[in-house]
Amino acid sequence: MGKSVRGFTAAGILTLVLGTVHGFSILLEPLESSFYLSRAQASGFYSLALLCLTIAVLGSHYLFSRFSVVVNAAIACGVAVLGLSIAALAKTAWEFGLGYSVLFGLANGFGYALSLQLAARAYPERRGLAIGAVTALYAVGASFFASGGTGSVTG
Repeated sequence: MGKSVRGFTAAGILTLVLGTVHGFSILLEPLESSFYLSRAQASGFYSLALLCLTIAVLGSHYLFSRFSVVVNAAIACGVAVLGLSIAALAKTAWEFGLGYSVLFGLANGFGYALSLQLAARAYPERRGLAIGAVTALYAVGASFFASGGTGSVTG
């Protein structure tokens, strides 16, 4: 497998998994019942996650220039796992917000920006197509990994 194919595949997998942030709606009812929140309060976690995602996308170039692609990918994945672990084990709404909205949101934006750069580097002569395909996989992640279940957020 060539370097371009490996880079594009890595970008696609990373963005596919991170796209799950946009499947947030399946968490609304469990958040409301587990933490006794209104719909507006529960939706605030998604809004905060998107704010953190945006901040990370805008600031990601500072880390990209300091570390290798592998280290940057490890940072994105490590922070995402940490954030989702905290959210999954949360006993309070604040803990869930820290894990999901702040940490997973930041990792999501950083990983998404990294994926776009990887795709563009993999196929510079077809940059628009490569970036478009990776962006489409980001959207697919939201629906592909959504289970639709309505269980407790805290287990």
